[in-house]
Amino acid sequence: TYTCLLEGHAFLVGQSAPDYEAATTYYQRAVDQARAASDVQTEAIALRGVALTATGLGRDDALDRCQEALFALYECRLWQKIWQVLDSVVLALARTGRAEEAALILGHLGAHIPSCGVEDDLGFRATASEMIHAAGDFSAALARGAQLSAEETVALALASCRSPSVT
Repeated sequence: TYTCLLEGHAFLVGQSAPDYEAATTYYQRAVDQARAASDVQTEAIALRGVALTATGLGRDDALDRCQEALFALYECRLWQKIWQVLDSVVLALARTGRAEEAALILGHLGAHIPSCGVEDDLGFRATASEMIHAAGDFSAALARGAQLSAEETVALALASCRSPSVT
């Protein structure tokens, strides 16, 4: 299962251009293997990969995939992976024109969590930040987000993934 995760990462990082489709195949294979083995933690980590590629591809189901990954990772309290998925959530929200919701989550991340992982290598947070700033002045939302607790931020992200607007 971990081999599939590493192979998925290899299609995204260190390439001239990320191959999200190929990575998706490996991440989904890791999800399937983890489910077959009843390995909830590895399944959650693999779901993060599926969310990452759905976001990278700009797929319509990116927020659904992010919600699934966030829920699974939160159940296991895998905080580093949760933060990484939140980078995908912020980008997916920004791409769908939901800049204020994205800014709230980005505010928390920017104040408390350094960007890391494949999402950082692919520039998810930086791209989302540029999109949010281009959409208008969301400094108040960024400041409010910085005041949220980790749990409040996850709850906001989960709600944002399943509904068109929570602000």
